[in-house]
Amino acid sequence: MYARATSSSPRRGSALISTLVVIVGLLGLVYASIATSVADVKESRVALDEVRADYLAQSGVERGLLFLDDAIKKTNVYDPLQGLSDLFAGGQVLTPFLGEDVLSNGSRVGAFSTSITSIQETPTSITVVLTSTGYVPAAPADLLPGERLIAWSAVETTVQYNLETSEVFDYAYFINNWGWFYGNTIHCNGNARSNGQFDVAGYAPTVTGQPIYDSVSWNGTTATLGGYHDDNEDGLADGNDGGVFSSWDILDAQNLQGNGGNASNQHDFLDPLEMPNLSTSRSTRRGPSRRAATSRWPGSR
Repeated sequence: MYARATSSSPRRGSALISTLVVIVGLLGLVYASIATSVADVKESRVALDEVRADYLAQSGVERGLLFLDDAIKKTNVYDPLQGLSDLFAGGQVLTPFLGEDVLSNGSRVGAFSTSITSIQETPTSITVVLTSTGYVPAAPADLLPGERLIAWSAVETTVQYNLETSEVFDYAYFINNWGWFYGNTIHCNGNARSNGQFDVAGYAPTVTGQPIYDSVSWNGTTATLGGYHDDNEDGLADGNDGGVFSSWDILDAQNLQGNGGNASNQHDFLDPLEMPNLSTSRSTRRGPSRRAATSRWPGSR
């Protein structure tokens, strides 16, 4: 009996060692899994903070554009660019928003700072560059004790504000809805257009028509026209283009006089033209282009 007991001891010791090895291995796997999960969570938080900083920077750009639009709306309707020009009377660079907090349900989610630089001004246009930086959780100057800057992002956008002649002035007669020429003595010296239906109702008014051009240049003595519109599609730039234009149907125009009475000079179902607002300028936006990629603040973890 003692010999049998002695012979089984090595087997029990070997089993114990094997169990310990398995347990240690499992513990190592659990630790590695936990460490990996913690690292993944940290990386996800980093990515989220960077995306948040980028959107905060974009918010600063949009806020800057609203600031400029307000300046246009508050100026003289006959010179909408004057409001923008007045903004830069004291210098080329403005910083209307410095450490502006962004809130969600009353809690601060970050901040942005926006500067605006005037880079070119002509009698009919102003070009500016908006530079905006987004900060998480706050702008550096507004961090609370114990807070640190986690992430930031900066973007740059170029915007040009232009005064342009409206296409409604290509027409001697233009109406934003229903155009009706009910009378034989009506005489339109040029083109006629409506954003709705154009109705002649069988009367015999006159629309002489006039060619449309894309551009005109003036050297002080002579006007040079460019970009002739062959809208009757006869292949000729002979001055016989123009006529009646409508965004809906042209009705009962069989007695219409002048070149507007020609079927080739009647153009219906066109896209409506936007009525001009004298207090509104047209803006062209280029960007946003990156000035600095989304980045972790030096020393942040």
